[in-house]
Formats: sequence, structure tokens, C-alpha cells
Amino acid sequence: MSVAIDPAVLDKVFLRTFDEAPADDILRWGFDTFAPRIALSASFGSPEGMVLLDMMFKISPAHTRVFTIDSGRMHQETYELMDRVRNRYGLTVEIYFPRAEAVQAMVREHGMDLFYDSVELRKMCCGVRKVEPLERALAGLDAWITGLRPSQSVTRADVRAVKGSSAISDVALSPAPSRASRPPMIRIVVEAKKLGLVDRFCTTTASSTRTSRLVACNIQSRRTRLPAASSDACAGARRLANRA
Repeated sequence: MSVAIDPAVLDKVFLRTFDEAPADDILRWGFDTFAPRIALSASFGSPEGMVLLDMMFKISPAHTRVFTIDSGRMHQETYELMDRVRNRYGLTVEIYFPRAEAVQAMVREHGMDLFYDSVELRKMCCGVRKVEPLERALAGLDAWITGLRPSQSVTRADVRAVKGSSAISDVALSPAPSRASRPPMIRIVVEAKKLGLVDRFCTTTASSTRTSRLVACNIQSRRTRLPAASSDACAGARRLANRA
């Protein structure tokens, strides 16, 4: 359960003090303010999370924590990248799974690919496989770090570098949106490619010929189809909503 946060900290958040701050400055502030109750939420399906993880580790290996939600429908390349991160950084990836009894009841009644059938069932699937595990992951944190960017989709246009009053955690840090953060982010990508981490990621889980814009939150299905190359990262999920 989250502890009370200093009002002065929340004032900084609500005054949008960090909107133009470099990503590494935001991460340092996050560590100084919230560690050890701060962690990166990584999907292991987007380069932003891997870039931020590399930055976090270089700033403070001792304070670097990363968690992920395993929906039970992940691609093999996702697990391979998790192993690569463990080996590269010597970190424990904190994995949260959906509750088995909830998944069992849902699939028995509605089938494995229920998210194709209606908006309501898609929301149910996300609630069981992703939202509830995320709530458990955030229960012991005061802040969490994400790789969200406004340019990822129209539904993320209001993403800010640091945001308070989240529904399930007190403070969310998304360092990628800041214009000032772009040069260091690019440099880190180049450095990570030299190490082999991002290069491996780009050739296995971000290939335009395989899984660059995965449909339905990285959920495997025989009917998965990639959106057009010009689509944003969330186009696949919106296609499901439109079909329903």
C-alpha cells in the first residue's frame, strides 16, 4: 500500500515542473524521491522501455527495478528478451501473472479469443489478464515509470513527463515525452545497440515483417494481423474495438 507523499513533491508534479526536463534528470528525481518504492513497467514489446531501463541502470543499479505483466498469451520473443535483460543487467524481472482461477472461469465461459467478440468482452479480457495484475504490481509502489509517449497514439496525446493522481498509483513518470529528453534517448539507443540488447530487440520483436505493431496487447492468436506500417502503435487494438 502506498505511503503518504510529501505535498511539496505533489506540487512539483501538478505544476508540470518536469515537462521539459531531460529524461535522466526525471529518473534521478524519481530515484531520489521514491526509491526503493519505484519501478519500471516494461512490456518487453517496445523499445522505449528498454531504453529507459538502460538509463535507469546507469544512473543507479541498486535502485533499478523492473516489472512486467505476463498475460499468458505472450510471444516467445518476449520471453527471450526478458532473459537477455536478466543476463545483461543481472536484474530480477518481477513478473505478475493473472489469477489462474479468473482466467479459467473467463475462458470456460467465453472462449480463448473472446476479445474479438465484443467491446465488453475485450474489456473483460484486459481486466483479468492485465489490469488486476497491474494493480497488484503497483500496490507496493509510490511511483512507476512507463515508456508512454504522446506520439504513440491519439489516445496517449495527454501523456506527461510526470503525472499525479493516477487511479492505481500516486505518481507516474514517463520521461520519453519531453522534447529535451530526445537527444539522450537517441544516444542511449545507439549505445544499447552496440551492447546487442536493442539490436536483438529490433530484429526479433520490432521487425516490420513480424511483430512491430502487435495486435491486442501482445496477445497471440492465429488471427493476429499487423496494421499498416504507417499506423501508430495502438492501431491494432483500435481495430478490435471497431470490429466489436
